[in-house]
Amino acid sequence: MIFLKALFSNLKINTTNFSHHIQIVGVLLSFFFYNCGYSQNIDSLQTVYSQTSIDEERNAVLMQIGAFYANKNLDSSTIYYSKVLEFATTSKNDSLVAAVNLNIANNFLKKGQLDISMSYQLKALKIHETTNNVVGIVRTLNNISLIYFQQSKFDKALFNYTKILDLIDKNPTKITTENKSKYKGIIYNNIGIIYDNQSKFNEALEYFTKGLTYSNEANDNQNLASLYSNTGLLYSKMEEYSLSEVYLKQALRIRIEENNTYGKCKSYLHLGTLYHNLNKSDLSKTNLLLGLKECEKAKSTIAEARILFELSSLSAANEKFKEAYQYQSNYLILNDSLTNSETARKITELEMKFNFDKEKEKAKIQQQKKQHMFLIVGIILVLVIIVIVVLYLLLKAKSRNQALEKTKVDLQNKELSLRKQTLELELESRSKELTTNVMYLIKNNELIGEISKRLIDLKKLMKRENQQQIQKIIMDLQTAKDNDVWDEFEVRFNQVYNDFYERLNQKFPNLTINEKKICAFLKLNMTSKEICTLTRQSPNSLNVARTRLRKKLGLNNTSENLVSFLENI
Repeated sequence: MIFLKALFSNLKINTTNFSHHIQIVGVLLSFFFYNCGYSQNIDSLQTVYSQTSIDEERNAVLMQIGAFYANKNLDSSTIYYSKVLEFATTSKNDSLVAAVNLNIANNFLKKGQLDISMSYQLKALKIHETTNNVVGIVRTLNNISLIYFQQSKFDKALFNYTKILDLIDKNPTKITTENKSKYKGIIYNNIGIIYDNQSKFNEALEYFTKGLTYSNEANDNQNLASLYSNTGLLYSKMEEYSLSEVYLKQALRIRIEENNTYGKCKSYLHLGTLYHNLNKSDLSKTNLLLGLKECEKAKSTIAEARILFELSSLSAANEKFKEAYQYQSNYLILNDSLTNSETARKITELEMKFNFDKEKEKAKIQQQKKQHMFLIVGIILVLVIIVIVVLYLLLKAKSRNQALEKTKVDLQNKELSLRKQTLELELESRSKELTTNVMYLIKNNELIGEISKRLIDLKKLMKRENQQQIQKIIMDLQTAKDNDVWDEFEVRFNQVYNDFYERLNQKFPNLTINEKKICAFLKLNMTSKEICTLTRQSPNSLNVARTRLRKKLGLNNTSENLVSFLENI
């Protein structure tokens, strides 16, 4: 009896060796990402599985069964997940392989088999990073951080949590608002646990409070229970036991409602430990035994070991040494499997291998990208140079041709302009000369007419024998006047409008000489008075002649001006 008292007295001193495991218990509650708490009856799921022959549907049911057992029997859950993993690997469904690896890793993490858990975590992380699955990366990094925590690598864990929060904030389109709140609630919970283990209680309480806010927004009962539990443990350390009990009971209530076997195991453990510290032995033992039962169902080695230690300590305090020794023996067996140094070595080895493979693959990809980039840049540069040279030559040739064409056009325009000016000047000169000659002829005609008139008047005063001579002179003057005037006019007119008569004859061959004369006079835009003077016609005779001319020209029933018509011939 004395020996047993001494033994358990020594055990109480060694209680500090398990302060780290107390926080591990809290951490493990934070990693439930994939499982949403299925409430289906397991029998109905198994019935659905047996009735379908489609692989995708069978695997979906197996995933649900695995999730169902994740809070009740970790070994059973792993068996179902392994069946899905086999199918996913064979069918090369990477997203499903990653999801199943993550779920299996979670199960081994709960059981305390950290090396196996890390192996599955790294497999999932590699796939998620390759496919840029932000949600998958967040989930996996969180679980790896939990393993770092259990190894007391708090800096690594905090680094991962900071990275996760950064991923969540930088990828708003890839994570829904509800999931964003859910993940933040979980991360703040885990950061709070780290500060709790570092005895930074105020910082821990601050992060637990943030986590409660986000988890309430997301209706994440799983993490809410974890946050209530961790807050209760924190208040217990701060010796605010009444608040501690309130939060721990709230966590237990949620886990009972969710029928979370693993969660109930942890809540009973925490309440049992609290009541033990408050010297409420009966309440402590009741909760610890309930917790031990739930942990055995959930196959949670860490929690089970902690409860065995608490029961051993409680029994020793109540001087039930035989019972205490039995609990202690069972505890030592479990604890040895948890503290095996080989576990830490394997985790380090796997982590180093993963990082090496990751860096090697990253370097290979970067090298390939550089080679492809250099090749593409080289091809682009060559093509750009060729295009620039071709464009330069084309532009130069085009510019030269344009310059030559412009010079040619300018020369032609100048030549045409000069010719036009010359012709215009010549035409103007001839027109002026013709007009002058016509006016001269008109004046000359008027003079001859006046002389003839005077001779006629003089003839009346002269003797009869002289009147005949005077009449002959008058007749000669009139004849000479008509012939000379018209001959002179035709010569001058043809010099200015050399093809007018030709075009007029082609279009209107039935015109008389007098009508052609009238056309020429009108072409010169002469007035009716001037035409009458030249032709010695009366105005009425000229109007009749013009009417007859319009009819021959086809203008009888039109309003077109005769002068304008002739100008266009």
